Amino acid sequence: MEAIFVRKTLQEIASNHAIYPIQVSQWKMQLLEGASHLFGKGRKDKETRDQQTREAKLFQEIGRLCRITSRCRRRGFLIHFVHSQALARF
Repeated sequence: MEAIFVRKTLQEIASNHAIYPIQVSQWKMQLLEGASHLFGKGRKDKETRDQQTREAKLFQEIGRLCRITSRCRRRGFLIHFVHSQALARF
C-alpha cells in the first residue's frame, strides 16, 4: 500500500521491510491489476443476492397465480376474470 500512495520510493520501502525493490514493484503491479476485482466483488455479490431475491418473489407469485388459475378451471370460472383481478394487484 505504501508503494501505491507514493509517499516513499520503492528503495525506501524495500529497505524498511528487508526485501528487494523488484519485489515491491511486482506486488504494486499485481495490486493495481487486480484492485478492481478485489474491491468490486462485494458489490457484485450483493447485486446477485438482490437478483435472486427478486426471482424468488416472482416465482412465488407465479405459483400463486397458477394455483388460482387451476382452482378457477376446476370450478368453471372464466379465466378472464382471474387475470383481470391478478393484474389489478399490480
